[in-house]
Amino acid sequence: MSFRFQDYRRIFDGAVARYETKPFFTKLIQQKGRPVFPSAPRQVALFGIRRKGPVTQFRENTADDTLSLARLDERGVAQVFEYVGTTESGLFAQVVNPEGDFKMLPGFYFFAFGLHHGKDKCLVQAGPVLGERALKGKDYDETDEKTWQIVDGSLHIHAGINNPQNVGAWSAGCQVVAGGWTGKAWTEYYKGCERASNVPIPYVLVDETDVPGFLGS
Repeated sequence: MSFRFQDYRRIFDGAVARYETKPFFTKLIQQKGRPVFPSAPRQVALFGIRRKGPVTQFRENTADDTLSLARLDERGVAQVFEYVGTTESGLFAQVVNPEGDFKMLPGFYFFAFGLHHGKDKCLVQAGPVLGERALKGKDYDETDEKTWQIVDGSLHIHAGINNPQNVGAWSAGCQVVAGGWTGKAWTEYYKGCERASNVPIPYVLVDETDVPGFLGS
């Protein structure tokens, strides 16, 4: 999967239009403003494109999603960077939250700069995030209309996943760029974010199956 800058514009605008009337996102806009796709030098938009992958014990433990960065550089030239990663919790035994493992729901969110586990530079939520939870050994139920919000700043975009075939504990709901903290992917991704003039940076999460509709195809 590879998209151009204008494709990401359509995905961004389509996703914002789809979700902005839902109560959670309406309130988020009231708090943070309506997210805007890059239109001036050094502005950035982030994307997660979630792919339906193999399931092991009710978890998608493979890093088969796409984490993307679309930006205008200092001269206003459009750039797109796409990386392998995950937008979902991996398969691991530790109970991080007694209510279940977190899975962010598609929509739009905001991120700023912070530290992961107090030491590694990453992006941290700059507003509430919305998602589902599932207990260990249980599947996510997206039909029961029950959702959870994380508001304590613990949902991050960070590096990890040295083996894309085994997400494991690298994600308990965070959005993770595969290849490790010193890998080329994360180094490029984070550098692009550091140069952003629009912080907090908007992050749009979509299901792969929704992309053709956003692109008008």
